[in-house]
Amino acid sequence: MGKDDPWAVLDIGGFSINAGKSDEDSPEFSLLNCIADGEVAPSNSGFEDADGEAHNKYYDKIQWPVEAGAAPDPEEMIPIYEHLMGSDCLDIDHPKKDIAGVFLVEPVLNPPANRIAAAEHFFETADVARFYVGLQAHCVMDSQGRESAICIGQGHGVTEVVTTYMKYDLRHTAQRVNWGGKNLSDYLRVQLMEDDISLGTSDKTDELIFRAMKEQLCQTAGKGKYDELKDKKSEDFTLPDGSKITCNVHTLPEAVICPSMAGRPIPGIIDMLEASLELTPNDAIEELTGSILLYGQSLTFPDMKKRIVEEVEELRPNNKVRVFQFPEGPIMIWQGARILAEKSEFYDPQEDQPKPFIKKKEWDEFGKSSIRRLCPC
Repeated sequence: MGKDDPWAVLDIGGFSINAGKSDEDSPEFSLLNCIADGEVAPSNSGFEDADGEAHNKYYDKIQWPVEAGAAPDPEEMIPIYEHLMGSDCLDIDHPKKDIAGVFLVEPVLNPPANRIAAAEHFFETADVARFYVGLQAHCVMDSQGRESAICIGQGHGVTEVVTTYMKYDLRHTAQRVNWGGKNLSDYLRVQLMEDDISLGTSDKTDELIFRAMKEQLCQTAGKGKYDELKDKKSEDFTLPDGSKITCNVHTLPEAVICPSMAGRPIPGIIDMLEASLELTPNDAIEELTGSILLYGQSLTFPDMKKRIVEEVEELRPNNKVRVFQFPEGPIMIWQGARILAEKSEFYDPQEDQPKPFIKKKEWDEFGKSSIRRLCPC
């Protein structure tokens, strides 16, 4: 493998996908991670034609194959993988010759079965030469050039807190709950039902509408100002068919801080952060609270950064607190992955030199057990 061979970098989230080659600065393709009648959504807008018109025949058949960071049925991911590698996307005809390997990312503490199923497809069906799985949090740090940070992420189905100090993973401090944007959408549906509002579509189709509602209508209340935001005037929202609904869902992001208000007795992001800090060496906390990195769509609500700063300052009044959001948020994980894939350890001029990825030869010899050394966290 030469240094000129790029990796195929695939950031496959529960809601959307970013895909491209590591020799590019940004992903070549961004699309929804859903299928309908065996077809993959061609873009981040879903099943629409070139003029933006929705193909309604698909919408009642949409399936979302990834739940809580993993695919319950690996077979449902095969059309996604084939589409990404095929002529409509990355156009990789000969994986062993055209790319160095496949680089996937996943949340912390993901079940090993997920990466084993992916490796089985890419080694045995796609016939790639190398395979690697990186953690989302590590990719975020690489994208920002950080050596120490607390990474807080909330995606479609997973919330995680991952701490790294001076390039050393504090694995025992990692926190994860299977709660994310999809659960916020479920809570949004309940709020609409309480206001006697029905969208008249299927639950799986609602995801596309709820994403737009969350982006347009929701904002984060300041600490102690929830009731003030709740009393804000209702607003109109235009549905895809042109009809309008009037609703008040401004306070939805409060469930990011306190999931119990949505009926889930699980820790929120501040509780998870505090649990992680309790396990962190005291001499590292000052530096780490000064480098808190946010990623994931649910942490981009207006004023979310400000609210997290307020919460952490109350918990750690003697520590410097700095929280960072980034304008490249939707593609930040992909960008960090491509930076990592371009590092020297991902190329092997000497066959006996240990590398972080799995080679086809190793897979053929040891099978599924060879994947267990990837992403031990």
